[in-house]
Amino acid sequence: MMKISASQIRQNSGILNEALREDIIVTKREKPYVVIVAYEAYRKMREELDTLRAKVEPGRIRDAWRKSAVQSAEVLTEDDEALYREIDSEAAERLNAAG
Repeated sequence: MMKISASQIRQNSGILNEALREDIIVTKREKPYVVIVAYEAYRKMREELDTLRAKVEPGRIRDAWRKSAVQSAEVLTEDDEALYREIDSEAAERLNAAG
């Protein structure tokens, strides 16, 4: 990745052509300020981000959790349910004793 200062861009607009070959970090007071990326690379990153956001959308996560919970409940035996009630009771007692 190439690094340049904002003043260098003002002085030499040909630097923008370099962004077609590699990303450019523009610095201001020697600190990263912005990144110049070729438009096609930017568009691809946005598409990937949108895809990831759709996969982790809160509603989808909630629906997947509910489906999993229903499936789990369907396979619980009476013994499993008794064990979970016992674990819940013990956890509640420990919380009460600690609080």
